[in-house]
Amino acid sequence: MLRTLLEERFIEQEVDTRLYRLGPGVLELAQLFLKQNGIADIAMPHLNQLRDQMGETVALQILDGNETVCIAMSESRHPVRVTYYLGERMPAFCTSSGFVFLAGMSAATRKSILSKKLQKYTPKTIVDAVKIEAVIQDVTRKGIGFADESYIAGARGISAPIHGPNHEVIAVVTLVAPTQRISLKQLSMLVRPLKATADAISADIARVGTIGSSLRRALVAG
Repeated sequence: MLRTLLEERFIEQEVDTRLYRLGPGVLELAQLFLKQNGIADIAMPHLNQLRDQMGETVALQILDGNETVCIAMSESRHPVRVTYYLGERMPAFCTSSGFVFLAGMSAATRKSILSKKLQKYTPKTIVDAVKIEAVIQDVTRKGIGFADESYIAGARGISAPIHGPNHEVIAVVTLVAPTQRISLKQLSMLVRPLKATADAISADIARVGTIGSSLRRALVAG
C-alpha cells in the first residue's frame, strides 16, 4: 500500500528519517474534488464581492459527517484577521456554519451527532445537547447561524445557508472576523448582506442546474 501511495505521489518518504509525509498528489486530488464539486467556482465571485464589501474573511463550507469543510475562501486584507485554509475541518456543533447545517437536518440525524461526547474548545463552547438544540431552534427561526468565540477564542462568525434545487442545504457561506473589530451588534447587521450573498449563490447554482438539465434533454432528443 505504501509503495502504491508513493508511486501516485500521495505520500513522500524523507531520506534522513525514513518517515512518511503527505505528497503533492493529495493536493491535486483535492483540487480535482473542488472542480468536480462545482459549487466553489460558482460561489467565488460572490465571496470576493462580500469580502470587498465587508472587509472580512468569507468562506464556503460543505458538510462531511459531523464536520464542516472549507472548500473556498476569500481572505480579509486586514493585517489582523481570521482565516481558513482549503480543506479545513471544523466541528458542526459549535460553529456558525455547523449550526446552519444542523438546523437543516432531521431531528434523528441531529440527535445522533449531538449524542456523542462533545469537546469544549473555548470557555464559550456549549457541550450540552439540550442547550445546543435551543441554539439550533433559534437558527431555524432566523435562517442564520451565529457563533461568538464558541470554537476559536477571539473570533465571531455568521453563516447563511445555500440551497439546492429541492431547497436542501447543500453549502453554507460564512463571514468570520476578530472580536476586537466586530461586536455582536455589528455582527447582527451583517445578516442582510450575508443572506443576499447566499441567495445569489443558490440562484446561480439553480441556473447552472437548469441549463445542464436542458442541455442533457436536448442531447437525448437529438
